[in-house]
Amino acid sequence: MKGVRPLPHAGFTLVELLMAAVTAALLFAAFSALLRGGWVVWARTTDGLEELNRRRAFLECVAQDLTNAVAFPTVDGAQPSVRLEAQPLQLYTVQPARMEGQPARLWWVEYAVEETPAGRAVVRRARLFHPGGGDATQQRFTGIEGMAFRGADREG
Repeated sequence: MKGVRPLPHAGFTLVELLMAAVTAALLFAAFSALLRGGWVVWARTTDGLEELNRRRAFLECVAQDLTNAVAFPTVDGAQPSVRLEAQPLQLYTVQPARMEGQPARLWWVEYAVEETPAGRAVVRRARLFHPGGGDATQQRFTGIEGMAFRGADREG
């Protein structure tokens, strides 16, 4: 190759290599702090969404049971008031037929707060209401420690 001269210094000096290493380390530290912060935000958001989903499932279950509840008049005409952490909520509810042609069924349902290894939780027990009894189903809602219900009459 004509006209090409070899350079007197081929390669990097030790100072240049150290400066490149320090710059790379600073960039890596800043990037890892951003990643860690993003991870913490993601974990908090995920935990919050899981908690909201547990509460939504509980409220949807209670709403369905209360919507289909069978009301029995009390002797004095007073509406019940239930504080779920102090006493269980017991009711009869009519569940619509799951398949066409089948009759709706009457269920006895109880919601109660119980101690579990993971802490307090609301437990829903349901059993088909008929003379022979029936197998009870149980559903546990963790992260919900109690709830207050109050009945009200609507006149006019």
